[in-house]
Amino acid sequence: MKFAPLKRAAMQGMAVAGVMLVAGCDDLASANKSVETKVEQASVAFDKIDSLSLRDNSEEGFDKAKAALDIAISAASEKSASPLWRATAAGVAGDMSSQLANVLRSRINDSEQKIRAALADLRVLSQQVAVTNFLAAGYRGTDPKAEIAKVELLIKDIQGAGDKATWSPPQAEGFKGTAASLPTLTALKQQISQLEGDIASRKEQISTLTKERSDALTLAETKFAAADKARGNESVAIFTEGAQARQKSEEIAVKIDLTQDQLSRLEADLAVAKGLEKSNNAGIAQLQEQLASMQAGWTDAQDRVAAQKKVAESILNGGDNVSITVANRSTDLAKLMVTISEQRREANQELERASKYYKDAVSAAREVGTDKRVTAPAPGNKRFKDLKDMAHPGRFNLPLGGVYRSQGVLAADEAGL
Repeated sequence: MKFAPLKRAAMQGMAVAGVMLVAGCDDLASANKSVETKVEQASVAFDKIDSLSLRDNSEEGFDKAKAALDIAISAASEKSASPLWRATAAGVAGDMSSQLANVLRSRINDSEQKIRAALADLRVLSQQVAVTNFLAAGYRGTDPKAEIAKVELLIKDIQGAGDKATWSPPQAEGFKGTAASLPTLTALKQQISQLEGDIASRKEQISTLTKERSDALTLAETKFAAADKARGNESVAIFTEGAQARQKSEEIAVKIDLTQDQLSRLEADLAVAKGLEKSNNAGIAQLQEQLASMQAGWTDAQDRVAAQKKVAESILNGGDNVSITVANRSTDLAKLMVTISEQRREANQELERASKYYKDAVSAAREVGTDKRVTAPAPGNKRFKDLKDMAHPGRFNLPLGGVYRSQGVLAADEAGL
């Protein structure tokens, strides 16, 4: 993880300090030096963390990132420092909190996909239990013709006869609740086709946005390098162009994140749809096999009833080499819900923290040049004005807007799960 923008902000602070006069205040110089040291320590510590170590299941990288954040927070808490240094430190704390929130959001996406997978398994298992219940009830009948007609009708319902979008599996005897509504094969094929088209579209968008962001970053770095070589107003103008390119890349990055979130949800939905399609096909195959058995004779009806009961029991609680059951997937789902709840709490906490420090940075940036402890050079000193303009509140308002967007996405994802 690199914090070049933070380092540039720190260099701006030192540059401004060089053209401003401390009004007889050693405490201010000492506080500024303390903040400068802590900002550098925090940035160096964060730079050393491998981004992959933050996203895996190990907490080591995440704990190191939090330790670096604590140093930045300590720097941001130095109220006796100059406004520019307070703005710089608060901006560093806000950036770090925002990155930690992004890591947590990535973990939340992983948990959401696991939850969708568990729900899909439970739907499939419930569908299988419904089919076995139906078969057992059929075996108990004395008139095979009536049962055969029911099976044939059920197969048509599952396939989507008459372009029906849903079908309802037969319920067990004594069931008084509302029958489940499941998508037909026809509806699933249409949904899968739509999802595959949407996924292809999102991937193309991400590819286009990624190239645009890369171009913007390249332009920004080129401008920054040119600004370092230039002097005076020309350097400031070139640097401003680089900052604008950097802002554009950050805006594109937000669009990429949002599109990636949409892509992840679409891929998860596609996996669920294909799982249901596979389950429907398996159910039809099972029904067709059973239909042939019914047509062949009913001499072993009672044995088959017992066998279906055993299948249902194994689906519910395990047995007969059945590893995925209603019981264990329900347990997995409960654990995942607890995990994602804690992840959302931590992500919201980091976003709130990032919001706070970006707001603190904006507030401090507005005080640059007005602190009574610091006297600006003569009004005609153009370099002082240019450097002061670099600490404009807009530098922190932009990522603050990104935090607000992330909070909205997080809330929408929770509501949509």
